[in-house]
Amino acid sequence: MKQESLDFKVKNHVPIACDTTVQKNGEILKVENLNLWFGDHHVLKNINLSIKKNAITAVIGPSGCGKSTLLRSLNLMNGLYDNCKITGKVLFKGNNIFDAFGDVYNIRKCIGMVFQKPNPFPKTIYDNIAYGPNIHRMHDKSESMDSMVERILKSVALWEEVKDRLKNSAMTLSGGQQQRLCIGRALAIQPEVILMDEPCSALDPVATTKIEDLISTLKKDYTVVIVTHNMQQAARVSDYTAFMYLGELIEFGETRQIFEAPKNRMTENYITGRFG
Repeated sequence: MKQESLDFKVKNHVPIACDTTVQKNGEILKVENLNLWFGDHHVLKNINLSIKKNAITAVIGPSGCGKSTLLRSLNLMNGLYDNCKITGKVLFKGNNIFDAFGDVYNIRKCIGMVFQKPNPFPKTIYDNIAYGPNIHRMHDKSESMDSMVERILKSVALWEEVKDRLKNSAMTLSGGQQQRLCIGRALAIQPEVILMDEPCSALDPVATTKIEDLISTLKKDYTVVIVTHNMQQAARVSDYTAFMYLGELIEFGETRQIFEAPKNRMTENYITGRFG
């Protein structure tokens, strides 16, 4: 049966709301037969992937294999490109997010994104955290904005470093601090899934360790999907690992199995450094 391609300009949609319902198998995101083209370039090829709730899933593979494109598909960011065509589904707790295109506001609230390069807003440290709750009108009268900002900054291990300069520009922070602030900014709108596209690639080893420690603590309350070129990082922080090559998902499984006993020879060759 031929699948219908998705034109990202279509406006018919069914709003998807955040709720506590999760599939019985613990699956919060499921990718089904996902294909994506930019013009004539077939970037993602028949991707099928299951993302577990409250787990860390790493996506690895050589440059240009489609890792970041897959990640951006999980919160509709590829729809920003006019020449993007997609078939298949991305199910968020059983609902196809492509059916909800036009409700990007709500989907990206549920499925947040942290980018490779820290991108704090040109505002104060305080306003970076308060921005999301303000525009989403999420202010809870039971908690003051000051208390919320403090709570979020503590959750990303940044409070003690910035509590005396909350009104300073976020641009004065170091790279690692900016990245933790960006993670905090994503957490402030209470997402359920956090997507991270090589969040440590621009950081020094000390800052990288802090981000990795933070990622490991996040799975208690969030589902994390991280794209990384660093296989050691994937082995350290993730519960599940997906290996991609030339737009295809070659192998997916528990991280220990992928690194210690890969089932596919191509996976073994990549992990052992024979290519990539």
